[in-house]
Amino acid sequence: MNNINIFFYDGDFVEIEDDDGNSIRIGEWVKAGKYWKLKIPDLRDTVEQPKNHKDELEHCRQEFKSIQAQLYEAHIALGVIAEEYDTVLREGAAPDKVLDIIATARAVLNKEGLK
Repeated sequence: MNNINIFFYDGDFVEIEDDDGNSIRIGEWVKAGKYWKLKIPDLRDTVEQPKNHKDELEHCRQEFKSIQAQLYEAHIALGVIAEEYDTVLREGAAPDKVLDIIATARAVLNKEGLK
């Protein structure tokens, strides 16, 4: 982004330049009594202002909070299922028992919309 630099020497206006040192003609010098003023058009309404995401972030926080308990329950359930799966495999259980555990895990995922 190139900046507009306004130079003063001992409090007196000297020059307006961009970062590359090119002189910029901006605004209009107008006599105001015993002073001169530089009138620069206000472009704030024409330039997109940075968005304040505070409201959006609060909405996201509330949304996450509403599903947090479900996520926690699913995490606990899947942790229990994983432990059971490991135990069954170590004990050399029949494939139908392993398939039951996998079906239970899928049911938990489907219930939570995780599939």
